[in-house]
Amino acid sequence: MRRDSPELKQERFQWAPEQKDKIDFEKNCIFIDEAGFNISMRREYGWSKVGEKAVLKVPVTRGLNVSFLRAISSKGCVDLKVRLPAETAPNKKRKLGSYTTVSEKKTRIGTTANHFCAFVKSVLREIEASQALEEIKYSILDNAAIHKRRDLELLVASSGMELVFLPAYSPALNAIEEFWSVCKAKVKRSNLSRKEQLTPRVREATAKITLESYQGFCKHASSFIPYCLEKRSF
Repeated sequence: MRRDSPELKQERFQWAPEQKDKIDFEKNCIFIDEAGFNISMRREYGWSKVGEKAVLKVPVTRGLNVSFLRAISSKGCVDLKVRLPAETAPNKKRKLGSYTTVSEKKTRIGTTANHFCAFVKSVLREIEASQALEEIKYSILDNAAIHKRRDLELLVASSGMELVFLPAYSPALNAIEEFWSVCKAKVKRSNLSRKEQLTPRVREATAKITLESYQGFCKHASSFIPYCLEKRSF
């Protein structure tokens, strides 16, 4: 399995000593990431009467995948933005005889590097304006391609902070992964039928996550750093 490969364990082993003396997930770090939600999200298990199967009704169509961008720390939520997928216009095809055919298929564009960079700008403004976040010095990101633009690194550096990329295939080190898991579990309890219901429900779910939970997410992620130093699987 890739997550437990010797090469990846070595990568984590090399990453941890470089970071352990400066980053403190529970004090000076902020975790930034995006996640997709849609109205078809449902519980994966449920109760039923004895001898009967559990039946769950779901929408006929999956619906659009809506991206939510989030920044969290042990102090709680720092910022939340919604990114609705945009659609490009259909492209014209070559003329066939006296007719012109037009492709009816539209391309949906999700979160791009530009969207992510704009969100990080918003997060940096929130940090600068909040005395409670004055200890934040490091922005923790995974290795998604949209996170690795040079201008993003320069933007963060200009604010006096530093980008820290986690080792590949290491979600346990990313506190926001556990946050998204809890948030999605809450959303799955709702039977959403219209896309207009999704954003309010996600906001409602995140509002119910307590400060103690945010602290727990960061503490739990921090507990895996010794695993890196010991080349242990997780």
